[in-house]
Amino acid sequence: MGGSERDQPEISGVESIQSEESGPGSTEMTSLAPGTSKAGRKLEQKRLSSSFADPFDLSIDITIQSDNEESDDPDYEPSFVLSAVLPDVLDDEAEEMAFEEVEFGLEVDSNSIDEEGTEDVAEQPGIMKVTTDDQCDKVCSDTLCLSFLPQLKMLANITVNMCSTAGCKETVTIVDSFVGSALYFKWVCTNGHVSKEWCSQPVLNKRLHCGDFLVCGSILASGNNYGKLCLWAKLLNLKFPSSDQFHRIQTTYLVPTIDQYWEEHQQEVLDTYRGQQIVVLGDGRNDSPGHCSQYCSYTLMEDTTKKILTIKTLDKRMTDRKSVNMEKLGFERGMSELESEQVEVKEVVTDAHLGIGALMKSRYPDKKHSHDIWHVAKNLGKKIVKIAQKKQNSVLLKWSKDIINHFWFACKEANTCSQFVSIWRSVLHHITNTHEWMLPDGNGQTGCLHEPLSAEETRDKPWLNPSKDAATLKDLTSLVLDKRLLKKVGYYLNFRYFN
Repeated sequence: MGGSERDQPEISGVESIQSEESGPGSTEMTSLAPGTSKAGRKLEQKRLSSSFADPFDLSIDITIQSDNEESDDPDYEPSFVLSAVLPDVLDDEAEEMAFEEVEFGLEVDSNSIDEEGTEDVAEQPGIMKVTTDDQCDKVCSDTLCLSFLPQLKMLANITVNMCSTAGCKETVTIVDSFVGSALYFKWVCTNGHVSKEWCSQPVLNKRLHCGDFLVCGSILASGNNYGKLCLWAKLLNLKFPSSDQFHRIQTTYLVPTIDQYWEEHQQEVLDTYRGQQIVVLGDGRNDSPGHCSQYCSYTLMEDTTKKILTIKTLDKRMTDRKSVNMEKLGFERGMSELESEQVEVKEVVTDAHLGIGALMKSRYPDKKHSHDIWHVAKNLGKKIVKIAQKKQNSVLLKWSKDIINHFWFACKEANTCSQFVSIWRSVLHHITNTHEWMLPDGNGQTGCLHEPLSAEETRDKPWLNPSKDAATLKDLTSLVLDKRLLKKVGYYLNFRYFN
């Protein structure tokens, strides 16, 4: 329908204000007409008292982006300047009014709103309101404890006026004590009779409190450090389980429960693959880098589903204090466990660990051994950066990522060793802008396998000149055609990697 609001074009907030200001019936708000009465002047002051600036006098100056800047930059934000004309009609006697009263005519009691904008807490016998510096100091030094809601409700229903012991009618006092993080109340008379006893936490078997158990369990399950959380509780004056109690609960309850759950879960996973031929990925993780680590966790994982088959944790004392041998021992124990569970492994994927490689040849000659492509590419990248440290080879830093990507491509596309060598060595032609050559290699390849390059393509790295960059090409050739690298091509053809 013509003239309906739905057909009206959308406008911004600034345009809306400008249109209303310039439209019929608009009123000038920033100045008063001569001869305005005192009542009208006061009404206008009340209207503007909640803001120091008239919103109708706001102006926004947006800085337009220059032509030489990129217009599609996702981080670009246009700068703007917000300016306002302060009304000259306000004086020091202007009455302050709340926003609700100005806009909606609501009278708001300022005494019922505190500085944070929330309703004030009423004075009640059971509610302590902090109003002085001494009370603030007391709050910071008071002791905190963990309590459960049902126990607090139980406490609210306990009323003891005098001793409940027969023949004793003495008045009672509340004596408090702590056991771990649990708070105990005892109603004791002057004769030592205990009328009532209350605990802030439920009690498990052997007087173990639920709060202590949950605190210790959450520390262990979240991977946090007890010392750090104990320091946090100390600064908070929060009662916390002791270190001995934490380790006792961990040893007695938590660790056995976690071990039992892991064994049940592991057995379910192994039952799934029993009697099947699977590909296993194996890698170790030490507690510290270098050759001074104390512990090592070796993990074997199924390739397709990425489910953990087994984890072996080793100590350096198991290998005559030789850290480099822990990974080999973890792999050996993991494979022995899979054999005992009748899980048939047809291929093993590891890093280029020499001890594991020797073990595969001697003990598992019938199983295919592959190397993780990511580890090989990582070592190859380090070698490229090393030869690029020479001043004459600095251009290789720009080509390093492309060379690594080409290595991944060669591992993925090749099915035989000769095919891998043909694809891999073609990078020496490509880097010189030579994408076709006359003499075929051993695999019959006479050109790069990529699509034709566009002449208009913007390049961020230069091509190498065979005459000017002969020394650089020589160093790169020695790396690409390294005999040790090409000797292990058989480990890369299945294109296995961890992810």
